[in-house]
Amino acid sequence: MRSAPRIRAGIGEAAGARFLRALAAILAGNALYFLVLWRWLPEGARHRPLALDAGLWVDFLLCAATYSALGALLRRLGRR
Repeated sequence: MRSAPRIRAGIGEAAGARFLRALAAILAGNALYFLVLWRWLPEGARHRPLALDAGLWVDFLLCAATYSALGALLRRLGRR
């Protein structure tokens, strides 16, 4: 009888690491946006709840930059 195919152990671990990196970037990016930058942004760059506006894009770009910076830091430290 054949056994079920084995799944490589590294695949699940890498996905979990990427998820944690993305979660950390989103939490840190949103904290920077709402706790630090929001009060100094012009009215047009502030996000309104449930709206697709410029503030949402500023928040997204800040989270994406945080994700990239976190990846560069982890590569520099020798971790992926």
